[in-house]
Amino acid sequence: QAPAPFGALDRTGAPQLRFSATEPNRPIHAGDTVAVAGQGFRPGQAVTLLYGATPLPGSALVADAQGRVSGQLALPAEAEVGNHPIVVVAQAPYTASIALLKVSPRIPLSGQEGYEVTEGAVARGLYQSAYSARNNALFVTAAVGRPPVRQSELLRVDPATLAVVARV
Repeated sequence: QAPAPFGALDRTGAPQLRFSATEPNRPIHAGDTVAVAGQGFRPGQAVTLLYGATPLPGSALVADAQGRVSGQLALPAEAEVGNHPIVVVAQAPYTASIALLKVSPRIPLSGQEGYEVTEGAVARGLYQSAYSARNNALFVTAAVGRPPVRQSELLRVDPATLAVVARV
């Protein structure tokens, strides 16, 4: 139900909404399913997402007891690349804001046939690596936390198996 024009406003809330790919650390592409997550709403508050004046399918959300909302949207396969302003409207009390949904271009891989990709979890906060041909070892550095850094280490990793051989 639409609120009465110029009725109660939400002057205390600072709701935030963000969009992400359903797979962690991946871009959002046309045709993808997009995860929607928000916080700072009032418990039970109805939230609707609009593209211009058009409600997005599946965008009728309700804030939980902690004021969080979550859901999923299906992007059309013909969605244009770029930052799309999504209107976030909450009712009872009324508030509105804009959240940007970034649709990224699909960039094909190039030269991947020349590489063998192996993944492995060696430590949190990896930020630099160097391969030593002489020692046949991969050295990686890791740090957790922004200043102050809570944990920092240097690891020696077997390049064939990605097993940690030593850590300091």
